[in-house]
Amino acid sequence: MRAAQAGVGVARTSYLPRTDLLWQSNRATDNNITGLTIPNSVIAPITGPVPTSTSTAALGKRERIVVLLGAARFRISGARVDAARAAQNRAAAEASLTRLDVSIATVNAYLTLLAAEQTLRAAQADVERRETFAKSVHVLVDNQLRAGADASRADAERARARVNLARAEQQAAISRAQLADILGIADQVVEVRESVLVGAPPAAAPAAASVALNPFAQVQHARVQEEQSLVHALDRSYYPKLYLQSVVMGRGAALI
Repeated sequence: MRAAQAGVGVARTSYLPRTDLLWQSNRATDNNITGLTIPNSVIAPITGPVPTSTSTAALGKRERIVVLLGAARFRISGARVDAARAAQNRAAAEASLTRLDVSIATVNAYLTLLAAEQTLRAAQADVERRETFAKSVHVLVDNQLRAGADASRADAERARARVNLARAEQQAAISRAQLADILGIADQVVEVRESVLVGAPPAAAPAAASVALNPFAQVQHARVQEEQSLVHALDRSYYPKLYLQSVVMGRGAALI
C-alpha cells in the first residue's frame, strides 16, 4: 500500500515542467567553423553571414534553455495519475482481503484449538471411567465372581483410552502451536477461552450481505478499474505534444 501511495506521488511529478539546460562553445578561425554547433534537437543552427576573413581566431558559444510544457502534457499526466490512483485502490483492496484471510485463518486455528481441548477433556474423562471400571472388574475377578476374560477386556479398553488420550494431547499441542504461529508469538504458550462459541449456535441466520461488499469482489473490481485506467493513459499517449522553447545566443568576439 505504501508503494502504491508513493507511485501516485511519482505520477504527479509529470505535471512539473521539464527544463533542459545546454552550453556549447568552440574556438576556431573566423569562418563557418566558429559557429559550430554539435547536432542536437535543442540549440538552433548558426546565424549570420559567412565571414570572408579566415586568419582571425574567434570564440563561439551557444546557450539555450528549453521549458517543455503544454496542454497535451497535462492530459497525459492526468491519465497517469489516475492510473496510479487506481493501482493504489487495488493495493488497498488487496490489503483488506489479506486482512480478511489472516482473520479467517486465526479464527480457524482458534476453533481448532477449542475443539482439540474439548476432545482432550473427553479423552481424560474416558480414561478415568476406564480406570474405575477396570478396578471394579479386577476385584470381582479376584473374588472369582467374574471370568478372567472380563479383566483382560477391561485392561484392553483402558489401554485404548490411554492411547486416545495421548493422541488428543498431541493434537491439542499441535493446535496450540499453530495458533501461536499465526499470531506471531510462536515462542509463547497460548491459552484460549471458550466464551460462547462452545454453546448452541444462534437460532436466526445472519442477514445476507451484498456481493459488492465482499473483499474478494472489491479486489477484482479494483483490478478492472486499474486496467481501464491504464488503457485510458495509453489512449492519451497518441495526443500531439506542444513545447514552449526559448533561446539565448551569442557570437564570440575576435581574440587574435
